Amino acid sequence: MTPSIIIPSSSYVSGHLASTSICSDHVDIPNEVSDRWIRLPEALFSSIMAVEPEVNPMHKTSKALSDAWLRDALRMDDKTASIWSRLDIAYMSAISAPNADLETLKLMNDWNGWVFAFDDPFDEGSFANNPIKAAEEIIYTLAILDNIHPVISPDVNPLRHTLQSCWNRFRLRASPALQYR
Repeated sequence: MTPSIIIPSSSYVSGHLASTSICSDHVDIPNEVSDRWIRLPEALFSSIMAVEPEVNPMHKTSKALSDAWLRDALRMDDKTASIWSRLDIAYMSAISAPNADLETLKLMNDWNGWVFAFDDPFDEGSFANNPIKAAEEIIYTLAILDNIHPVISPDVNPLRHTLQSCWNRFRLRASPALQYR
């Protein structure tokens, strides 16, 4: 594939080029800006779904484990658990980490499950139109990550419990620098 070339805008080159950026496979590069070109491979402009992804062979096992764990941790009723299972959040983990071991893959599934569940109240639930309550929840959520937070029961707060469990398992596997990120 021929790399794409992005021409700097005229404001960047003091008016020596056209007034808009150009993206083309074949462009004459003026001498005064040749050192300011960026070559981007065409592959950057294709969909991640353009090729068949490599799927972790532990996908189905990790999905079954995570679906059961999330159902319990998030205190889902039968209807919600059924909907959740059909979402197959584990597939996202399985294509993101095709070589991960089962424990890592399950942790990714559990974390991604928490992210989806955590996001819903902010999008369409109790925090959607209440910025004060939303801010309070963010503060409580971040406090869980300080490593000295008391254990949270799923009966008291299923979302916080789920995050805390994921965080504690992640801490055991991650360097301090990675935890900080």
